[in-house]
Amino acid sequence: MEIFKKNFSCSRVLIVCAEPLKNLLSDFIRPHFPTFFASSLEEALGVLRVMYPAAIVSEIAYRDGELWSLAAGVRTGVLCDSATPVIALADEVTYALRVMAKEMNVTLLPGWGQPDRLISAIQIAIQAREDSKMSALIIDDDTLYANKLAKVLAKEFRPEICLAGSEGYDRWLNGRHDLVFLDLHLPDTHGSEIYEKIRSVDPYQPILIITAFLNPQNVLRSAARGAMHFIEKTEIHHEILKKSFVSILDAVLRRSDESEILVNSCMKLVGRASSALRSGKPYIAAKCLEWIRREMGEGAVGNDSLAELLEALEVELNPA
Repeated sequence: MEIFKKNFSCSRVLIVCAEPLKNLLSDFIRPHFPTFFASSLEEALGVLRVMYPAAIVSEIAYRDGELWSLAAGVRTGVLCDSATPVIALADEVTYALRVMAKEMNVTLLPGWGQPDRLISAIQIAIQAREDSKMSALIIDDDTLYANKLAKVLAKEFRPEICLAGSEGYDRWLNGRHDLVFLDLHLPDTHGSEIYEKIRSVDPYQPILIITAFLNPQNVLRSAARGAMHFIEKTEIHHEILKKSFVSILDAVLRRSDESEILVNSCMKLVGRASSALRSGKPYIAAKCLEWIRREMGEGAVGNDSLAELLEALEVELNPA
């Protein structure tokens, strides 16, 4: 089994600062992280067009704008991952700065002139971002494909790879991942057997069947066992995977027909929605909330624990 863990030496950091600070920050940061520099808002936007940083470290003001304009662009998800940590180098933290930082989810770092403090802040921010991601399990003996898929998923998930069906099932039992990618042709068993075993334990586990042979026979055989979602191995694209996840989440959860199981499923879904929000994926959180409200109706209000969690989730998703 392979686990993709965050390697700080591979975490690229974008530093936005005036030239006088460049050499100082370079001495601080470069021994720990690959760094990219920009001295203006325009240059920073140019860098973001060609790379996705693990974190952004920035002065408050540039010659052509302010950090808040850059942070607003980051939080839209257009420039890069909307949950990318942004750390502001602040000589003095005022009330106005605190308000803006809270609004833009920016970390203010006074006393940044101490190298250890700065490096620690970057490492903590990157690790917190990784920990907030949802988990994905790839069960596939095609190492080349599995690694390519993991790299695409790493933007929004914490991917793990298992090369055999039995190993993958055991790993899923221990981890209960948010999403499972399952190959049909495994060295020790057919993927549909693993599909059935997972479904027997958790009927609502999102599973996406991946295969190089998306032919009618494979589809019919897997569909007869309950599989509904398939993707060809050529379709390694972020937008396709995102749409597949939202689609499978909705379809799998529609199968619920017992109130007790439904409540338990909803409780689990609230946790996934909250995790999605922390990861900067409100579209998944909104989908979860919409499904719970539609399927539970008054039942959500009648269950105190679920109602309380839903209320907190709605406030988080739609702050006043």
